[in-house]
Amino acid sequence: MTNEVTSRLFIVDTNVLVAGLITSQPSSPTAQVLDAMLDGRLFYLLSPALLREYRQVLLRPQLMRLHRNVWQFVMSMAAPPVSICTRKNPGRRAHRAR
Repeated sequence: MTNEVTSRLFIVDTNVLVAGLITSQPSSPTAQVLDAMLDGRLFYLLSPALLREYRQVLLRPQLMRLHRNVWQFVMSMAAPPVSICTRKNPGRRAHRAR
């Protein structure tokens, strides 16, 4: 993953976030995705349901013990560079930042 900011929006599965948190290899693809989300290099799209799922999974005690900054990450989820999508089917527009 490069250091440049992307102009596309991504939907990041909860499993990718968990794998990024628990990996022991900082250069793994899931760790790179997580780092890019935290650094603001990856713009991700959330629905209210996905945000609830992120919070439910990431705030589990097992993950909180592994990673001290999980709480900060979860609490920052609704801040830019996040887009909240309330449409049931965002279609092609979800793939590009406007």
